[in-house]
Formats: sequence, structure tokens, C-alpha cells
Amino acid sequence: MTMQWKSSEARSPLDVRAKRWAAVTGALLLWLFWVCLVERAVIVPAGSWLQTLGGALLLSGVALRAAAVRTLGRRFRTEIEVVDAVLVRHGVYRFLRHPSETGLLAASLGAAVLLQSVLGLVVWCGALLPVTLARLALEERALELRFGTLYERYAEEVGGLVPLSRGR
Repeated sequence: MTMQWKSSEARSPLDVRAKRWAAVTGALLLWLFWVCLVERAVIVPAGSWLQTLGGALLLSGVALRAAAVRTLGRRFRTEIEVVDAVLVRHGVYRFLRHPSETGLLAASLGAAVLLQSVLGLVVWCGALLPVTLARLALEERALELRFGTLYERYAEEVGGLVPLSRGR
């Protein structure tokens, strides 16, 4: 996301600690998932170029999503409603308007390729990609409404899901 969000209330020390533990849990789950995938790729002999491609997509997607979350910090949210916003154009947002979603799509496609899952590819193409594109259309509209020509210029200069793909 490229929006800054106003916190609805001051966070208590318990909320802060709970959020930290949730972040650690998420990181551990991601690490567990990655370890299982790498283990399968090493143990199950198959087309190694597919495993290499899938692993590279998965790893790069996770890294890109992490860079997006890190760039926005506390501003990162999944909601689209704009409360108090500032257009972020630094970090990974210099190259992509939606790096978190690009990372999510790359990581999930990489997992399907790494595991050589035809069903996973069908779900990615038939469900995840269309739903992500529909959600991004709503987000683009919200950003246009909030920032007007500033966002339009940004969209002309910076790719949406793919670097170098200017405009809509």
C-alpha cells in the first residue's frame, strides 16, 4: 500500500507486545513453510530447473513483500479506506506501486512451481490473480480520489505490479 494510516487509538504496552509476538509467529510460519518447500525440492528428484525457478520466485516474492512492509512500517495495512494519507514514493515504492501484492503473487506462484502443482497453478491463475487485480483496482481508485493528479503522475512514472510497466 502507498497510504499512511492514522491509528484509531493509542496502543497499550500489551497491544504492542501482542503485535510483536504476532509478527514473530508470522515470521516463524513463513520460515517453516520455506524450510518444508526447500526440503521437498532437495529430496524429491524432478526437473531441477522448475525447482530452481519456483524457489527463486518464492524467495524473491517473500523478499519483495518484506521490503514493502518494512518501507511502510506502521503505515502498512490491508484496508483500503483512507483516513490520513501521505503518498510514499521511496524504498521499493520507487519501482512498484504495489510491491507487496507483487511479492505475494510471486511467492505463491513460486510455491506452485516448486511443488509442481497443477492445481496450485489453476488456483493461482483462476482465483488469486483475478482477486488481487480486482482489489488493486479498488485501491487505485481510492488513491486517485485521495491524491488526484499527484497519484496519476506517480502511476505514469512507476509500474503497478511489474517494474517498467507505466500507467494502468
